[in-house]
Amino acid sequence: MFALRGFVFLQIQFYHFSFSLKISVGMQPVITNNATKGYKKNSLVMLCWAIMVLPLYVFAQQPLKPVAAQITALRESKTPFRPVSLFTNSDNNRQRQDLPVIKLAPDAWFLTLNTKKLNAALLGNFENITLTVPVSETRTFTLELTQATILTDDFFVTEAKAKGIETHLPYCRGIYYRGIIQGDNNSVAAISLFEGEVMGVIANNEGNFTLGKLKNKTIDYVVYNDHHLTIQNPFTCATPDAGYSSGGVLKNLPLPELTNPQAMMVCDKVVKVYIQCANDMYLDFSSSTVNATNHTTGLFNVVAALYANESISTQISQIFVWTVADPYPDSSSGAALDAFGSQVGNSFNGDLAHLFSTNDNGLGGVAWLDVLCSGSRHAYSNISTTYQQLPNYSWSVNCVTHEMGHNLGSPHTHACAWNGNNTALDNCYTVEGSCSPGPAPTGGGTIMSYCHLTANGINFNNGFGTQPGNLIRSRVTAATCLTSDFAGASTSGNTSICPGSNVQITASPTGSGYTYQWKLNGSNISGATSSTYNASATGNYTVSVVSAQGCTSVSPQVAVAVISGQPTSSFTYGSAGTSTTFSNTSVNANAYSWNFGDPASGANNTSTQKDPLHTFSAPGNYTVTLTAINNCVTPNLQNISTQTITIQAYNPCNGNTNITDCTGTITDGSAGQNYNNSQSCSWLISPTGAETVTLTFTDFDTEADYDFVKIYDGTSTSATLLGSFSGSSLPPPITSSGPSLYITFISDTYVTGAGFDVNYSCNLPVLCSGPATINNCSGTITDGSGTGNYANNMNCSWYIAPSDGLPIVLTFVEFNTQATDLLKVYNGANASAPLLGTFSGSTLPSAVTASSGIMYIEFTTDGSGTAAGWKTTYACTPQQCSGPVTISTCSGNFSDGSGSNNYTNNLSCSWLLAPTGATTVTLTFLSFSTELDYDFVKIYDGSNSSAPLLGSYSGTTLPPVLTSSGATLFVQFTSDQSVVGGGFTASYSCTLPGAEVFLKAFLQGPYNATNNNLNTTLAAGGYISTTQPFNRPPWNYTGTESVTSVPANIADWVLVDVLNAGYVLQGRRAAFLRQDGVLVDTDGSQGVLFNGVPAGSYYLVLRSRNHVPIMSNVQVALPNSNSSVNFINAANVRYGTATMADLGGGKYALLAGDCFANGVVSFSDFNSFFLQAGFSGGYFDADCNLDGSVNNSDFTIYTSNTGKMGATEVRY
Repeated sequence: MFALRGFVFLQIQFYHFSFSLKISVGMQPVITNNATKGYKKNSLVMLCWAIMVLPLYVFAQQPLKPVAAQITALRESKTPFRPVSLFTNSDNNRQRQDLPVIKLAPDAWFLTLNTKKLNAALLGNFENITLTVPVSETRTFTLELTQATILTDDFFVTEAKAKGIETHLPYCRGIYYRGIIQGDNNSVAAISLFEGEVMGVIANNEGNFTLGKLKNKTIDYVVYNDHHLTIQNPFTCATPDAGYSSGGVLKNLPLPELTNPQAMMVCDKVVKVYIQCANDMYLDFSSSTVNATNHTTGLFNVVAALYANESISTQISQIFVWTVADPYPDSSSGAALDAFGSQVGNSFNGDLAHLFSTNDNGLGGVAWLDVLCSGSRHAYSNISTTYQQLPNYSWSVNCVTHEMGHNLGSPHTHACAWNGNNTALDNCYTVEGSCSPGPAPTGGGTIMSYCHLTANGINFNNGFGTQPGNLIRSRVTAATCLTSDFAGASTSGNTSICPGSNVQITASPTGSGYTYQWKLNGSNISGATSSTYNASATGNYTVSVVSAQGCTSVSPQVAVAVISGQPTSSFTYGSAGTSTTFSNTSVNANAYSWNFGDPASGANNTSTQKDPLHTFSAPGNYTVTLTAINNCVTPNLQNISTQTITIQAYNPCNGNTNITDCTGTITDGSAGQNYNNSQSCSWLISPTGAETVTLTFTDFDTEADYDFVKIYDGTSTSATLLGSFSGSSLPPPITSSGPSLYITFISDTYVTGAGFDVNYSCNLPVLCSGPATINNCSGTITDGSGTGNYANNMNCSWYIAPSDGLPIVLTFVEFNTQATDLLKVYNGANASAPLLGTFSGSTLPSAVTASSGIMYIEFTTDGSGTAAGWKTTYACTPQQCSGPVTISTCSGNFSDGSGSNNYTNNLSCSWLLAPTGATTVTLTFLSFSTELDYDFVKIYDGSNSSAPLLGSYSGTTLPPVLTSSGATLFVQFTSDQSVVGGGFTASYSCTLPGAEVFLKAFLQGPYNATNNNLNTTLAAGGYISTTQPFNRPPWNYTGTESVTSVPANIADWVLVDVLNAGYVLQGRRAAFLRQDGVLVDTDGSQGVLFNGVPAGSYYLVLRSRNHVPIMSNVQVALPNSNSSVNFINAANVRYGTATMADLGGGKYALLAGDCFANGVVSFSDFNSFFLQAGFSGGYFDADCNLDGSVNNSDFTIYTSNTGKMGATEVRY
């Protein structure tokens, strides 16, 4: 047990829940009982809650912040920046308000990643790029970025595996960029590119924009400003800054140390960070070390950019991933930090050690304060990856940056330790100490503040702020354990050498005052202390250089391989036009022979360089061959690899091009490079026979506001302009109104871009065919022939049924048919409705109206010839109701007839809803607006106003759904002499009788061959149950069928099932089997109705208490009153005679003896005979012949059928 000298108790609110946290401060061990240790550091534990939005930052006292200064210097030196466009606006933006992410980030803008372009950017590995990122419908950030080195040259990844095994893994590094928003020197950005993923943060004076992939998505991305999040960032570092305390009072930090505007460093030192990823992080990233490492390096890229903007260099030296359970507790961050410190001690590979965990316990982060070069240089961050679907890198980056800030010496900004007078820098949180709160920050808080808990927020542009930044820089400058990065190592010879030979490596810089120590795989080489070294062994060589000022720097490594054995040939490539760069990835080789498969290039068709550049003579497909050679032995060893590559020409467009194909692609012709200045190109797309043309852009990058692509709706620039586009946002799809589109592309005399690719496709006429259903209230209908003729032997129909039930007017626009090719129009739902007109020839017919609110159109052609066809428009026409209307269809709509207008005064209308064959009618109002208390809609439960009134309605409240008790509803609408309303629209539907089954069958046992009937002994004796007997296993039927008394002509109860095509039960009914074998309902009527089962085709199953069930051989269309299923004929039964009893004369019956009712006559059924033998005068399962007794006659029937069974589908 140990006691702690002080506590800070926090209550942290987060959304709808809260939690409490005790934080130890000023920890000193007090050993009691059997305790082994407490916290043994005198430095304070700095605790932070890692769910913060990471702002990218800079310092205030420099004319240009370091990152902006770096980009400006590149621009001023005319360094080229490669334009890169990886994202297009996502279709998700169309319904963005319905997406859950918007509730968290109201300004979120959705993007789609172009993986092809990402792969090209990775392959190109461009040093400097301009990256366009749309952040809203009308706004795009153009980022100016340069590659950053965030991993040490000897960086590596280690996996912790079972049984204490550690494995070092190769890591395919991402490309890490940092920079600014173009034109905004007070911004900062850090973007990381990986295979299949992009992540980063962009900060300006508005806030910190997170760019990342939505959870569980691959190409769906989002960008948002974390300042607008609706969830509060609960990040807190809840410990007083005890590293600066004395007797409970915070010590005053030296003013010169805080106010030195430059905090110049003699050496350009690098803080190297060793990171461990806890096992929960490994699991959260799909149990993938690569995924966890990518996320860690991508996150750290932003951290490194923040420190770079403070003139502090940081790099990751090693990432250690726990693929098995780690030794770190999840109970508290303090416990995790203590365990981490004990685990790694001081022998880790780096200057600071940091543990990342993604557990869901909200532990935040914790770090020891001012510990650079000490024995306790450890930190812990409980990072987060997403909040619901939203990526929230900025929260994690802020926590990591903040905790490293503590390691490097900075207390919080609300600590009473600043300004040289023991005061606080801001008022964003309760002060730590006894001073008064500082001033309110302007333009947001800084990294070491708690301003995210206030409306001020934290803006990464503010960085650490002047005093914390100067303090950290002074600590880094004074740190004797840090090294610089000025050292270099190079060789002019081949680093793949033969056994017994060597290659000379030269260190830089050279001159007086420098000393050298060469290392192999990180270990000193004895006696290797000159500026050169002759390497003869396989491994990674570095040189440690110490300057006259005492600054130490270790060079990038030089890999030397001693060749032995069979080589393996392999390579990758990247093309820009016909110029292609090859990257040799062969192993165990020291010589190379290339053949580019391009004999037209002459002597340039071959090369012996390791990584050659070849310009192909023309576009096309080429087979490239690489021979990797080990010439250290005689004869030498070789291995060959080949790839077929496609080369596109750099062929800038010019002049006009006419296109008549229906599909294809148009491009500016730059083939992966930039287009030229002063280009002028045009394309006329007029596909043969097309009705319309659609353009879909796949790539777009031109100089914004100067180089334009314009699209015209016709054959020239005189046509209507559909769009004018420049910049890097992908234009939307564009469709012409006619058969042609005209495109122009013009660039000015300055600045170019990557250009554009656009696919085009045409819409060819599609002849009408078959029936079509239309529910719109207006539109156009044609025969589909477009500019050509329709075809012979066509048969098309259109069913027009708008929802408001208004009359439909059909107006002819064009008409030309052969005399024998007919267009017919009906006032109803099909060709049985009243005919409104039959039309043919070339005379334009007059308009026709379907007053029923439903129109049916039919067009048929013969085989004798064709013509240009026809075109019509249709529209609903308001027509005030009047008088009674009878409706006989089962479903539809009707209204007062006013359409979008108001109804008139003094109306008296009625509708009789009497659908043919219906059992009930249901009325549902879709809209309702009448003069309250004066204009009424009344509904009666019958055929006229004398029937019971179901409801009387006025006003604007939608009436309830009403259902009749019988087959009709009567609706009445009346308006008075003043004031009107919008009226009403209602839909109606009817309930038709359910599927009804008619069948005939015989039962073996009671069948009497003399009269060809079933014996009714059970009914005569009064033995048959008056309630259905199937309410027990195995049937477990819950139906309530019953009778007061069983009619004398009944043989027994039976159970009827209807199954769908998949043999799934759809309905079940108990009924009687009459003596003549006919199925009758409990009321004695023939057939059994299945309410709730719609008419259709089903398999029928017939079951008895003690007979093997049977199933129809095919599906039966129900109702089948006109074609009763005859199960006496075995051909109508699944598996026929094999599952039935032969009665003779071609008659068959259900097999008796299945007393256990499982579909099989077996030993299971014997139990019934054993238990009921000798019983009489009752209703027994073992009574196979249904005579009320169980005797030898029944047992004989059972034994004769033993082993017989029904179809698989009916057995239990």
